[in-house]
Amino acid sequence: MPGASLIARQFAYLNRKKPIILAFHGVTSEKPGNVCNYQGKHLYLPIFAEMMAHLREHYNPVSMPQIVEWLERGVELPDRPVAVTFDDGCRNVWTNAAPVLAKLGIPATIYIVTEFVRDGSMLWTDRLMSALAATQKNRLTLKQNGEVSELSIATDEEKIKADEAIRSICKVLPDIKRVEFVDEIVGELDVGERDLMSAWRDHFPLRPEDLDKLHDQGITVGSHTRSHKILSRCTPGQLQMELRESKKFIEDATGRPCLDFGYPNGGIGDFNDETGAAVREAGYRSAVTTITKRVSRKQNRFEIPRYTLANNETTISRFSAEVSGFPSFFRGIKRIVTFGR
Repeated sequence: MPGASLIARQFAYLNRKKPIILAFHGVTSEKPGNVCNYQGKHLYLPIFAEMMAHLREHYNPVSMPQIVEWLERGVELPDRPVAVTFDDGCRNVWTNAAPVLAKLGIPATIYIVTEFVRDGSMLWTDRLMSALAATQKNRLTLKQNGEVSELSIATDEEKIKADEAIRSICKVLPDIKRVEFVDEIVGELDVGERDLMSAWRDHFPLRPEDLDKLHDQGITVGSHTRSHKILSRCTPGQLQMELRESKKFIEDATGRPCLDFGYPNGGIGDFNDETGAAVREAGYRSAVTTITKRVSRKQNRFEIPRYTLANNETTISRFSAEVSGFPSFFRGIKRIVTFGR
């Protein structure tokens, strides 16, 4: 709608001094419909290309290091700054996203899970959905806290519902318990490791030798931990291992300092003052979250917010509005009216 577009442009102007950081996971050449990508975390390539063209035309793409310099030392940014980031380390960022970004001159940062890149160890979320997608079984027996429940998984819709239910359980479990729980489910579904990786081939990991090539394409490589553990639930020993081993792997692979970090999950409760101090002490100079807001001039460099705005049902007009800050302004007003804050 022309009116909505005008309002979005006005809000983009009002927010022109506050950077917005966008968080993506991957860019797939496969049309939407694969059950493994039901959340749309991996954007269909034509959709991603249209969004990046919009950013190039209406905003000034900057790198995460530029934003950190702005926060740390006051180095000026252009008006309407926007940064593009990716999480996890899927190879489709190199094969599909990087050419689009290079053509448009848009820098980016990718926060990689180093076990995923080094030896293909899947993130538990992807491991779970891949097992559900690949299984030949029609029912799943869940055993937790002495209780047994049965889930039907005969259709894609039922598999999606099962995935959502199991994720909600897993996200409140301690790390060791979550790993055991997911392993039990994969075993119950009778899916081998090779079948897990082949459930959706456009989800293969980057290779270590790709990391230096990414840098040459204008994509900074940062850490997303060694194994995607939520840091606030780690023991002190685990915390140090996740931060330091991933940093060293990246530096060995690229021959460059790894200074940028992204919290797994990245929501409230997934990081705290202790984890922030550990990130700083491990030698990083910034850390990003998934707290949805623009970056203020006084932002803590170890709690930088990012927006996850897009999936494969996001229209360009909706994307344009969200990046401008128009919808979040009214969500904030609604929250104040409803909750008084």
